[in-house]
Amino acid sequence: MSTMFHEHGKHLAWFWAGALVVVFGLIRPSFLNAAEMPPLEEIRQALRTHLPVPPDEGLLWDMNVNNVRDMLNRLDEHARLFTPDASPPLAHPETGRAGIGAELFIRDGSFLLSPYQGGALERAGVGERARLVAVDSEDVQGMSLDEVARLLRGTTGSRVELTVVPLSTDQPLRVRIRREAFRPLSVELLHRDVQVVLRLRAFSTGLTRTSLRTSIEYIGPQHRPLVLDLRESTGGDLHEALDAAALFVPEGSDLGGLRVPGRPEQRHRSPAGQKFSGPLVLLVGPDTASAAEAFAGILRHHGLAILVGRNTYGKCTTQTDIRLSEGWILRLTNGNVLFPGDAPCPEQGLIPDVLVSDQELYDLASLAARGLEAVRPISSPSAPPISDPELGHPLRQLEQEGRLTVRALRAWNRLPTRYVRLALDLLAMDLDLLGANVEQVGTWAALATGNDDAPLAEHAGDLQSLFTYIRERQWDDP
Repeated sequence: MSTMFHEHGKHLAWFWAGALVVVFGLIRPSFLNAAEMPPLEEIRQALRTHLPVPPDEGLLWDMNVNNVRDMLNRLDEHARLFTPDASPPLAHPETGRAGIGAELFIRDGSFLLSPYQGGALERAGVGERARLVAVDSEDVQGMSLDEVARLLRGTTGSRVELTVVPLSTDQPLRVRIRREAFRPLSVELLHRDVQVVLRLRAFSTGLTRTSLRTSIEYIGPQHRPLVLDLRESTGGDLHEALDAAALFVPEGSDLGGLRVPGRPEQRHRSPAGQKFSGPLVLLVGPDTASAAEAFAGILRHHGLAILVGRNTYGKCTTQTDIRLSEGWILRLTNGNVLFPGDAPCPEQGLIPDVLVSDQELYDLASLAARGLEAVRPISSPSAPPISDPELGHPLRQLEQEGRLTVRALRAWNRLPTRYVRLALDLLAMDLDLLGANVEQVGTWAALATGNDDAPLAEHAGDLQSLFTYIRERQWDDP
């Protein structure tokens, strides 16, 4: 059994056209019928063994096949029982499915969408969280989650029209989307104005730490302070969160731990290895929960980060999956999270250093700017002028030698942020933009401009702009 620091239940479903994937916590499966009888005695024993606080025996014996869901909720608000034909969903989807490229959930009776980077909804112009108003002109107000899901379902390649209201603008938009197969990323690389933001969707076992490290290395040291967006991170694997925090925490420092009944208290310290330095800005909100709260709490405890946004959710427990007979699976709370230095995990959530309004919380550019302003006194100085004699090989010399590449411009902090995203897009087509010189960029720009059907064509404008930027030495006048 693996210890997971699961989502708190506000995020209800990741939605694709082909399936509704339920996130841990709130939606209860309809599984009770004559042919499906949950193993009640095994459930009772699991609750006695694993719950941090001994359960009420009277409630255990009052549990039966008709009330097992309600009894589980009374004994453990985060408990879930999965039928043999309904395996627990992953902490973050790892397989591509057809759909709109967004996470669907409920808040205060409203249906909200959180677009995935690169998904159909983001490409349609909705890049931040938005309230869903209608699907194909049918108002969703008063519907159940399942009813809305049925409206959104469709076959790959089919179209659906959504009416949404972005929370940062409160202005309705109508977008038409083609459903498609999509694989969401564990870490998304976003650009707002000139600032790069890394969004952590979930702490997925064996993925998030590596993805975060690779992303930081890719964007380079010039993008400091580093801004990490945890507003959509509702949990995941606690140990993955500790490993990710260890990328920044000095070797040997306390990372906190876990207290599980009947076992020695687990304490973790940051291991040796590469450490990233410089101030961190963490964007948080009411859906920042569980493993994400541990990650944020660790970094703030060690004075490495400031928090910007709204109070986090406040979930200080971990869950584990227990396999029962006949294929049933019981998910229940099995431990309490320990912050570094024996500091309590606050049940009211982490209070940000910089508080913003509810509306500003979903304006990423404004939120990042507030964070950067707060850490400006300790931020790294801006890049020195190219003519500084201590810089070693200046870019002008590289140009004269015919060795000036896009990578060199990035290394010397002379590559505008918009072209970093272009490099990522071309990398998906096996084109190494960072290694290209002005001639190669010009060749790709000509190909993109001359062929409307080529995948490169959608990047024609950016390629031509980059070609001009290098050829006319605009990088020499920062």
